[in-house]
Amino acid sequence: MFLVSFGAPRAETEDSCKSGSDGLPDDLRPGDRLSARGTLDAYAPAACAEASGSRHPVGVARALQLRVDASCPITRAPPGALPEPARIDAALASQLADGSNAELLREWGGALVRLESMSAELDPEDGDAVFPFGVIRLQETPFEVHSRLYYFDLSGAGPRDPKKGPGYAYPTHFDSLTGIVFLDYCSWVLAPRDRCSDLLPKSAGCD
Repeated sequence: MFLVSFGAPRAETEDSCKSGSDGLPDDLRPGDRLSARGTLDAYAPAACAEASGSRHPVGVARALQLRVDASCPITRAPPGALPEPARIDAALASQLADGSNAELLREWGGALVRLESMSAELDPEDGDAVFPFGVIRLQETPFEVHSRLYYFDLSGAGPRDPKKGPGYAYPTHFDSLTGIVFLDYCSWVLAPRDRCSDLLPKSAGCD
């Protein structure tokens, strides 16, 4: 499940949002154990549609969220062990990529998972294994690998830092791909948290 919290509105004269104004601490780390209260919700962009009973022309299961208000922030206990990813196969990955099974994606949405022994498809435009917008397509399943989580985080030079994009030649065979089952706009995808630690082999540009 995703925890979501909105902070103070950003003034037009400000370069960035005000830190510490929402219900999520800025220094959260993997392994932190949390207690959170909020409003249970599910979200998909307005251009997408729910898997059933939709008012939109296309069906996609929504992502489950817990909306945390700044007046009731989360609390933390001492850190525990880092979560281990659940291993999934190409068949399950393909069902997740379909995006229409709301019950299945309620179970797996937001989960940390790992795919093993996968091969990248060729991007015919560039001749490498990375499609536009940092997308890696796999030969064994339509479950795409998207760079959105780490490309838009605060690491490096910040969101959209070109140096954070994935770089892979073709052909590339992945021993493993680890990430979050994530709704990226209207597509359920595998979203690595880091191009260097979650992908094996590592992306070009990793030390």
